[in-house]
Amino acid sequence: MHFAHNDYSQLSDSLLLSQLAQGDPESLKELHIRYAPWLYHIAMKRLPVAHKAEDLVQEVFLALYRNREDMREINSLRAWLSCCLRNLILNEIRNIRRHELHHSQIAGGSVNSVILSNRYDMKLLEQQFRKALSELTDRCRMVFMMSRVEELPNKNIAEKLNCSVKAVEKQMTKALRVMRNELSEHR
Repeated sequence: MHFAHNDYSQLSDSLLLSQLAQGDPESLKELHIRYAPWLYHIAMKRLPVAHKAEDLVQEVFLALYRNREDMREINSLRAWLSCCLRNLILNEIRNIRRHELHHSQIAGGSVNSVILSNRYDMKLLEQQFRKALSELTDRCRMVFMMSRVEELPNKNIAEKLNCSVKAVEKQMTKALRVMRNELSEHR
């Protein structure tokens, strides 16, 4: 089923994702129109370099396209896009720090202080992450780890845990809320 382009703006996210899964490029265009400015704004707040923010937003939509067949399963596209962008931003910051460390080593800067600072930041982040994980119920933690560490789609998680996709989505929503709250307190 294909729609006239101006009709796409009237479709829900879930219908657009369904169309995208069927290979409809106009649905991706509409999702880009709908969410790219918002994602760019978030990226610029975290990493205020215009070309890097633009690249990260494009990476989010590439990930959306690559995972299009599994996207019918997600409960909130906005949350998925935000999480994807956050992960890309963290990777970019990590790469920038590595690059700065490398340059400071070449320049003969105080490498030990840079290394200690990076280790401290990573250790603190790991502690916050472990604390957030400990706040989850066992089932919720298991679903979160299968989704985010093993990168399994909700359908596969549901099959492994012998439950419905809706139950997995509900657990992920809880897990992401707890993780977001716990990690945002320590920014």
